[in-house]
Formats: sequence, C-alpha cells, structure tokens
Amino acid sequence: MKLTLKHIADIITPTGVVVGRLTDWVDRGFITPTEGAGVQGRTRRFTVMQAVGIVVTTYLYTSGRGCVLPFVKAVVDAFSKVEEDWLLKEFKAGRTEFMTVHQGRPVLDGKRPYDTVSVKDAFEAVMKCLQQVEVNN
Repeated sequence: MKLTLKHIADIITPTGVVVGRLTDWVDRGFITPTEGAGVQGRTRRFTVMQAVGIVVTTYLYTSGRGCVLPFVKAVVDAFSKVEEDWLLKEFKAGRTEFMTVHQGRPVLDGKRPYDTVSVKDAFEAVMKCLQQVEVNN
C-alpha cells in the first residue's frame, strides 16, 4: 500500500505544512513519488519509507533550526533507500532520533538533551495513517 500527498498532509497538519507546499516540493523536484510523477491526472503515491522521510523533513523544516529544500530531498531520498526492518532494528537498539544523512542513508541515534526529530514518532504516525487507509478501502 502506498500513501498519497493528501494522506501525508493529514499526518503533518500539526506542523502547519499543507498539501500545497508538498505539491510544490514535488513539482520542483525535491520529492519524487514512486507513482504518478510528471503524469497529469495521476495521483502521486509514496512508499511507507518515503512518507517517513517526508514527515521527518517537515518536522525539521518547521523546527527552529529549519531545513533547506535540497536537504529535504536528501532526507527523503535517504529514507527511501532503507527498509522498514532496518528502521525497526534501529528503534530496538534505542536509536530513534534523526541526526543527519551520511553516504545517502539516514543516521539515527538516541535521545539528546537538545531538540531532535523523532523518527519513531514519524514512523508510528505513518503506520497509523496506513492502517486507516486500509480500513477505508
């Protein structure tokens, strides 16, 4: 099952980023859907891991630190290169917070005394949305 921009926008509503902003990021090439890219009238769809990357970047983008758009692309691309199993192993090892992208892959670590973005929270929000989508279909 894949998620649409509308599904992802529903997850990130509390951040203030709306579906129009996500659409702009897709149109400008900062986010590339797995389905519907560049085809007028086709719904743009994203994998679970892409959705996690998008949620993480919106948290970064709206945080006090901010996030430049090329880094949005790097983060979403990095998450699209890893599997859910890898992410669950990271969580089990206590690495739940996003640190950076290194060699094209996300780097996670434990909680810090300063502001970090919880990948675990992002993943759980995406999975909850996915379950709701499956129930409604």
